[in-house]
Amino acid sequence: NSSGSVAAAAAAAAADKSAASSFNVNVIAYAYVLPCICMFGIIGNITNLVVLASRRLRAVSYMYLRALAVADLLCMVFVLIFVICDISEKKFNAAMTGSPIFRVYRVHFMLTLINWALGTGTYIVVALSLERFVSIVFPMHFRQWNSPQRAAKAIVIAYIVPAILYLPYGYTRYTGAEKVDPATNLTKWAAIDHDISRTAPWNLYKWIREVLLRFAPILILSLLNIKIMLAFRKRQNMFKKLTKKKEHTNTKDDTLIYMLAGTSVMFFICNIPAALNLLFIDEVRKRAFDYQIFRAVANILEITNHASQFYVFCACSSDYRTTFLLKFPCFKKAYSRGTLRTIVKRTQSIITRDRPTTSDE
Repeated sequence: NSSGSVAAAAAAAAADKSAASSFNVNVIAYAYVLPCICMFGIIGNITNLVVLASRRLRAVSYMYLRALAVADLLCMVFVLIFVICDISEKKFNAAMTGSPIFRVYRVHFMLTLINWALGTGTYIVVALSLERFVSIVFPMHFRQWNSPQRAAKAIVIAYIVPAILYLPYGYTRYTGAEKVDPATNLTKWAAIDHDISRTAPWNLYKWIREVLLRFAPILILSLLNIKIMLAFRKRQNMFKKLTKKKEHTNTKDDTLIYMLAGTSVMFFICNIPAALNLLFIDEVRKRAFDYQIFRAVANILEITNHASQFYVFCACSSDYRTTFLLKFPCFKKAYSRGTLRTIVKRTQSIITRDRPTTSDE
């Protein structure tokens, strides 16, 4: 009898330790790290929109970047709301969960809006990569193919398709229920997995959705970037033979290829863990401590990818850096005097490379 009591006490202690460890992981990831990333992302994407509104950046390519900045900004806002609601729900459970508006938002909209914004950003990146692919691989057809009307249609599709794909998720993924908290013996409202989410049709829908919104874009982006880099390298080799400028162009070529490869690898690394997380998460698995760590890292990686666009643009494009410095009065005078000109190195831009200089401008 005493041995059974000892075993029960040991099991309870182990459970308490596991719960405490999981709590610490969630607190560090979602109460400290994620809000900081969101604030950097909000500042970066607002700055991005201000810079992209410049007359210097009016090419069709920048329509995609403005749409991407809007999607990423919405994503940062939705994630920040998620963090605030999650912390408030833990601290003021009765006050928060007693609100019908909060319950509806928590069950149907909180994660749906975040995933919609993430999916939209992914589709816009695919559309922009396709535009760059046509520009470099089929330059003779680019001017006829590339138009503001076509770009606007692609952007609208990029916003609508993820919304349609996430409608079933928002309606049936979670449901609200009253649960008894074992620690306090009090009844609390909580969002739990809906019974439908455990059925075979739901799992089929989930796989189709993730293939269309994550795995297919990752594959398409990888193939497009490889094609772009190979075609760009081939064309630059021809240019070197014609102009005899071997050293100068070779440095620029290598830099551009490394940036394109880095963009592709970053997108791959940041999105695959999040896709796996959405595919395999359930109420039982997400209680495991090691899975808590994996889920936290996956979520942070994915959000970081969408929070860092402004900083990536600054690193990749000299045109963008120049426009950014000239857009803000605090930098404009220093740039005009030449103080900041050394910062803006003559690096070829991934975004603006080889864009038309007539109707596209």
